[in-house]
Amino acid sequence: MKRLTTALFIILFYCISYSQHPLTYFYETTIDTNNIELRSSNLGSCEGARWWVLPDTGNAHNWIIYDHGPWLVGKINEDSVLSIHQWSKGWNYSPGPIIDGQAAMLIHPEDSLKYRVYKISKGDDDTNPDYAEWPVEFGAPVDQNGDPLVLGDQTLWTAFNSYDSTVIRTGGWSDDLGTVPLEFHQTVFARHGYVNDEQDILSNTVFIEWEIINKGSYSIDSAYFGFWSDIDFADIVDDNLPAVDTLNQIGYCWASNETYRGEIPAAVGYVLLYGPVVPSPGNTAIFRGRERENSKNLTLSAFKGIADDSIWGDSLHGPVRSVTDAQNIARGLTSNGYPIINPITNQPTMFPYSGDPVSGLGWLYDYPISGGAGFAFFSGPLTIAPNDT
Repeated sequence: MKRLTTALFIILFYCISYSQHPLTYFYETTIDTNNIELRSSNLGSCEGARWWVLPDTGNAHNWIIYDHGPWLVGKINEDSVLSIHQWSKGWNYSPGPIIDGQAAMLIHPEDSLKYRVYKISKGDDDTNPDYAEWPVEFGAPVDQNGDPLVLGDQTLWTAFNSYDSTVIRTGGWSDDLGTVPLEFHQTVFARHGYVNDEQDILSNTVFIEWEIINKGSYSIDSAYFGFWSDIDFADIVDDNLPAVDTLNQIGYCWASNETYRGEIPAAVGYVLLYGPVVPSPGNTAIFRGRERENSKNLTLSAFKGIADDSIWGDSLHGPVRSVTDAQNIARGLTSNGYPIINPITNQPTMFPYSGDPVSGLGWLYDYPISGGAGFAFFSGPLTIAPNDT
């Protein structure tokens, strides 16, 4: 069971729908019940986010996130596989579930409208088409009465997959991603509220859950769940510095410009609340909000700070450009497979830039960045058996 939850500490805006290419129906909508507005698409992408209470420091429209999305890195019969979203609308994701062993858009493209993002809120009934047409047959969650399950005060739900051979990818990828028989169920939810953290931290938090199902006939081993984000809340030329807090399981970008919040550097980040669950005798994990005995939640296992999407050949700061790159960074190495050495301790580490921006101690990011700055973090390894969730 490979399901993970992340908390977003700040996020986004409005919704549109349009065709991405002839076989892909792209749809997005917005969670907007508190200070964070977060777009969510049926390709796993964020497509932008903003935080309404961000001070006016030159950041137009209070943008905080450009994009984000889930990854799954692993091997099938010793062949490396990768499901990924990175700076485009689903590099190998396609709307809808896997139906009878095929991507939904290939077997039933006439049902493309069913493969949208569904949005429901507390108090909804069948007058909301998303509530009335809640896709239980695709795995959308229901309550004890069989009605659509609203988590928090507002919930978005969608299914997508990485099994569509017709998906078009752009952006300098150096090898063939191929297809992976994985079905993703993405739930985004939030509590209502418009006050500050000191009064109600849930006013400034959005939660994301992914359920990942192996719909293939073979196990996916040496697997890592990954999460990638491009954060844009500060000056895109010299701020948004990537960092990781291993104690609190947070990947984030911070601004050295202290005008965002007094004397404390501002930051936008994601907390890994419950990582993938694996067997562990004597321990207890959280899965779908409930305790699971003799199991444990995996924690962060690796982190990669990204300076920009345009950098080529920089194995520490550059973006992922191949399946091999992804395999290496998921294991806590540089993209070309070498150990990462902490310049402060001169010791190998899987967590570069784990210093403290407030005190200035430890390894802090000191490389130029631009509009593509962000990070990817990982949790693993694990094995996903056929039909495992």
